[in-house]
Amino acid sequence: QSNDWLRRAMRCFDAAIAMIVALVILWLMPNITVISDDYLFLIVIGSLLLPAVGELVGLYQPWRGRSLYTMLGTYTLSWIAAIGLISLLLVATQTTQSFSRLWMGVAALTVLFVGSAVRTALYSYLRHVRSSGRNLKRVLVVGIPANIALLEKRVIEQPQAGYLIVGHHIDTGDK
Repeated sequence: QSNDWLRRAMRCFDAAIAMIVALVILWLMPNITVISDDYLFLIVIGSLLLPAVGELVGLYQPWRGRSLYTMLGTYTLSWIAAIGLISLLLVATQTTQSFSRLWMGVAALTVLFVGSAVRTALYSYLRHVRSSGRNLKRVLVVGIPANIALLEKRVIEQPQAGYLIVGHHIDTGDK
């Protein structure tokens, strides 16, 4: 249940970052005249596409014990796919000329940068919390003694992953 709550929160968080950053970039570009709701519509579409695509590529799966670079790569892939879908929508509706390409490029890159920076900060914070013995995931290890010893050694060497082995069961191969 806690994973579902966190996944929903991260989807909303990603959508909010995309929406706020794109709006701020639009506001900071005085040469763009917004005479209709087209920009707002495009911002909402892009903000909702990011978590939708992210869900498809596994962005909201647990990242405990996994690489920061893999997570950032998945985030980047999600955003590039969302931008690609927005571009296809604009071409299909023949509305590409209605939007500033400079704004689209600056907003897309800024959303990518801000989203990556926030994810990096959150990842670093969670590593610190887990290294200090909080937010631990308790696990039971099942296997042969040699593999159990190797896994226990790796868990001890990586406290930032946040795993705590609470026991082990030796698999004898009996059915």
